[in-house]
Amino acid sequence: MAWDVLTEEQREIRELVAYGLRNPFRFAFRPESSELWIGDVGSTRADELNVVDGERRNFGWPCYEGEAPLRSYDDADVPICERLYEDESASPPSTAFARDKEMIEGDGCGEGTQALSGLAFYRGDSYPERYRGALFVADFVRGCIWAIPAGADGRPEPDRIELFRRDVASPVRLLTGPDGDLFYLDFAGGALHRILYVRS
Repeated sequence: MAWDVLTEEQREIRELVAYGLRNPFRFAFRPESSELWIGDVGSTRADELNVVDGERRNFGWPCYEGEAPLRSYDDADVPICERLYEDESASPPSTAFARDKEMIEGDGCGEGTQALSGLAFYRGDSYPERYRGALFVADFVRGCIWAIPAGADGRPEPDRIELFRRDVASPVRLLTGPDGDLFYLDFAGGALHRILYVRS
């Protein structure tokens, strides 16, 4: 929405919560919390999951990508980046997914390029218990969806990521339906797909 069409009340509540992001293509609020989880598509090295939890955060783009300085900007001695490197004030990502590796070794989703394109917290009960509160993550390029299970505190634990589904058609958005199933929008096919969990 353009700034000049906001009402006075809307202008008063407008607030900057995060910056230093390259392409925050999708984001999701974690239920029963104030956490905003952001899927930030990188340029050369990694895509990131960034978390804003009430405090304004600078995630460091273009000086950082993932947890390390972005070489091209570091080598150029860009003043704003040099200040960030010196005072270490940039917030690191919750996790960074390297482009030159599989998300999970052997997941069959490929490597070399990626684009985080969908995030959704699962609140339904039609899938197994381990998915309750999980953060589902889709990748448009790799054509896969992964689940990041919630820990004891309810926050997703990226080191426990698991493959949920591969060979997914151009997913650009994830949604949880009222019946508890996961849906995704297929960009290339112009379709809405539903993922049913069939118990044997």
